[in-house]
Amino acid sequence: MQKANLSFKRIQRRHLLCDDNLGLEFLERIAHIDVLDLIDIDETSSNPESFYQKNGWAPVGDECLHTQIVIGTRTFSTIAAVTPLGYICWEIFEGAITQEHFNHFLHERVRFARGPGH
Repeated sequence: MQKANLSFKRIQRRHLLCDDNLGLEFLERIAHIDVLDLIDIDETSSNPESFYQKNGWAPVGDECLHTQIVIGTRTFSTIAAVTPLGYICWEIFEGAITQEHFNHFLHERVRFARGPGH
């Protein structure tokens, strides 16, 4: 398999009703939006069990790194907002991210990071 430049990958799961055409239609509907107005928000968390996993995934030729955000037996989460120009805000806190955490981040951190009029 290495000669064919293939590596072991995580399986992507897709719903049976997933329609690639709907994805294209969505991209067409947002084509008028200035790319600088797009914000990607994502979260991650880590607990002691997940940190000590021995295997992970990475592109062929890259190391598989797991950044430690576990201290002792405590779990920490991160949430961040990034634009094409870089990160605009982020939070690191103890525990899991709840809907309330996400809403607070969106309405208080992201909104103010974008400045007036956004």
